[in-house]
Order: sequence, then C-alpha cells, then structure tokens
Amino acid sequence: MRTSLLTACSLALLSACATSNGRRGDTHIGGSDTGTPMNDAATMVDGGSAMHDAATVTNPDTGSALHDAGGIVLRDAYAPDMGSAAPDTGCASAAACSDGIGCNGIERCQSGACVAGTPVTCDDGLACTTDGCVEPGMCQYTSTCAGGVSCGPTGCSTSCAESPCRLLSPQCGCAAGQACYPAGTARVCAPAGSGNAGAACTTNSNCTATNMCLNVSTGTTAVNVCTHMCTTDGECAGGLCILQLNDGTGMAVPGFSLCTHTCNAVTQTGCPTGSECDLFQERMGAMRPFTDCTAPIGTGGNGATCTGDGDCRAGFLCIAPMAGSPTTCHRWCAYPSSTVCPAGQTCYQFTTPIVVNTIDYGVCA
Repeated sequence: MRTSLLTACSLALLSACATSNGRRGDTHIGGSDTGTPMNDAATMVDGGSAMHDAATVTNPDTGSALHDAGGIVLRDAYAPDMGSAAPDTGCASAAACSDGIGCNGIERCQSGACVAGTPVTCDDGLACTTDGCVEPGMCQYTSTCAGGVSCGPTGCSTSCAESPCRLLSPQCGCAAGQACYPAGTARVCAPAGSGNAGAACTTNSNCTATNMCLNVSTGTTAVNVCTHMCTTDGECAGGLCILQLNDGTGMAVPGFSLCTHTCNAVTQTGCPTGSECDLFQERMGAMRPFTDCTAPIGTGGNGATCTGDGDCRAGFLCIAPMAGSPTTCHRWCAYPSSTVCPAGQTCYQFTTPIVVNTIDYGVCA
C-alpha cells in the first residue's frame, strides 16, 4: 500500500456505506537530482490538498521533496450512490446544469437539483493592469503601461519593482528571450522554454514564463511537468492555486503559489506520459475537489484486489463499492454515461456529487 504525505493528521475513512483506500500516508521518500542547480532549497508545501499521494514530489532541479501540509484523498470522503438512477425530476448530471460559461462558475447537479457555481474572481493586486475573466474561466491581466514600460506593485516603471525579476505575469526584470524562475528562495533569469502548464519538462527553462518544472512522481522514476505559478484560482485554467514552495525550513516562499493540473480522470488526458490523472480534495476551507497529475501508475485492472489506488491502472480507483465488500479496482466514469464501464457495469454517481470542470465523476460497478 502506498503511504501518503499527510503531516497534519492521519486519514479518516468518512464514508458511511463504502470506503476506498487513498494514496496518502505520512512518510517522505526523496527524489533524485535530475537537473541544474536552480531551486536548490525548493520543496513544496501542499496547502491542504491531497495531491501526489505517497511520499514525495520533487523539484527536478534539486531532487528536493514536495510534501503535503495536510489533506485527504477525495475517495476517502465519498461513497458511490448505488441506486438505480438519479431522481426523476430536475437534473441528472452536471452537464444538464451547465450554461457553458466558465467565468460565472461551474454548475453542478446535487440531489436532482442544479446548484450554481462560484464566479471566478480576478485581481492580481496591480493598479496598472486591467483584470478580467476570459472563457473558459481563466483570469487575464492586461498591462495598461506604455510599450517597454513594466507594470509592478509600484505602478508603471522602466525598471522592475521586484528584484531581480518578477515571477508572475506580467514578468519583468529579464532580458528578451528570458523568463524569471524560482531558485530556492531567490529568483533567476534563464532562457524561456516552450512548455505550457501540463507539458513534460526536465528543468525550469523548458517551461514558458510563469511556469516552473516539477516532478509529480512519488516513485524513483521522475515524471516532470511544467506547473503554473499563481496567486488566485482564476489563473489556473480550472485548477486550484493551493501549492506553495517550501523555503527549506518548512516555511512557504512568499509571493506566489502553484496551480494543480487540470486533467480528465476518465479519458486520462492532460498529463504527460508516465503519469496519470487522479482526483483529490482540499482538506480545509471549501473542501473543493480537483484533478492533478501523479505517478507511478499501478497495474491492477477491473476487479483486481487492491489495498490502495497505487495498485490500480490509470483511470481506476481502489474502492469497496458496498459496505463490507473487499476493496477492488473500479473504473472512473462520467455520470450518467456508462460507455467506459466494463460489460455489465453501470456508472454510479457519488452520494455527494463530485464535479470538476463540468465532469460529474462516478464509478463503474
């Protein structure tokens, strides 16, 4: 069974009629150094999420560890609704409630009724930018400064107000063709790469400006992914701005956070080769569900005995579909569709619907 990164408190199985085994524990397994000396002190602190179960996620520039400040895997808090169908009146799925507009929030279907989403709030804290939300629900900040003049905390200036450079958009302080990247508790200018958030990478400079390279694998083989730096959820294209760099002493590096990765756990799209898309949930605050890329990937297919999700193939979770039944690997599905379910199985909705980026996640059983 995989252990987790929980450090604040241990996992609790909260489900009343079924349980599943998550991927978190409380041990840390360090990664290997696969890159340059950039980000020497950098580790990750997960702001209450259940990201990257089992051990550590490393910064490929140092091999230093990502760890979770406390969180639970989504499936430990939910149980599938094994009823035959959704209520006859009202909605049957999140898709039936969606108005197609991401900026006003993602609507969901709960207990047969449509529930409005939370509108995206965009504010980068800079007086010299115009802040706004653009579809499909991502913040966009446009500088109002004249050409060649940088926008920063002190307003429009020909010099960068942050030393030696600004990490967040709009970046400043670096020469043309370069981008600003974290380097431990400091910042450095390096040639800008072409990888956007979710792209495979080996070092920070493989990623575009405002993205950095992180290893999402908890195993010995690195799976490095460009990860977006942020200050608000609206900058995360459907993800959550909840991850923070550790300064090496357990404290968070101030000034920015990192986005979780937006991906699809049913179709297994949005994550680089060698990783899988999985579902997690915040432990604190709004307890929002989210997707993220994680690795390594198990081998158990439909019905295989498992003790944790790490035993299952990509697109599967380890769950006891009925109280008292053994935990086995089951396929994620988009409720109410059963097209991805094995023959003879149905896509069941969770007792408390799990809706992430308009997908109402269910489980085949």
